[in-house]
Amino acid sequence: GSGFFACRQVSVGKDPTRGNRSSRRNCLASWPRSSRSVQYGSPLLSPQSVSLTLALKPESPATKALRVRGGVGATDIAKGVVYGASTFMFLPAGRDVLAPGTEIMPGDDKLLAKLYSDTSGEGYGAMWAMWGSNWILLAVMKMLAVKTGAMDFIKLGLAADVATLGLMFKNWFPELMPFVPLFVAETVALAKLAL
Repeated sequence: GSGFFACRQVSVGKDPTRGNRSSRRNCLASWPRSSRSVQYGSPLLSPQSVSLTLALKPESPATKALRVRGGVGATDIAKGVVYGASTFMFLPAGRDVLAPGTEIMPGDDKLLAKLYSDTSGEGYGAMWAMWGSNWILLAVMKMLAVKTGAMDFIKLGLAADVATLGLMFKNWFPELMPFVPLFVAETVALAKLAL
């Protein structure tokens, strides 16, 4: 059955050494719903027992999920950040491969205007396709590295993100701002996994 948190409060007869009633408390974690019966053969109970209180408190769904999954640690969160950031890069990179110059995100009109936007150039399509392909392959490499635990490639991904942030700030213009939180978060996550 589903888990419960159970506490048994048992009152026993007079304690000959203390001259008054004494209580013992036994708390059980994850007591199944089907196990609500009380075994009176327990050493906690004596013939002089006069009361028995059974309190059941249902677990919250979140608590139960964490108990079943073993909890979510910093490593799991770091992996999720890498997966999320790398997956997001498929949007602009895919655009660069399939439809260079297409505005798909807010601010793309200003961003693309400051990048290579000479559509009359012979290398326009090839440059954007290669640029986008490199970002896609880099994103795939990071996700596979995290999934397989390939530490050398995790470190390579970390180095790539550090270099990317460095180049962003060296050649800064405001339209790059949306990418900064993305790469900062992924850099921190890869550092957590690599160091």
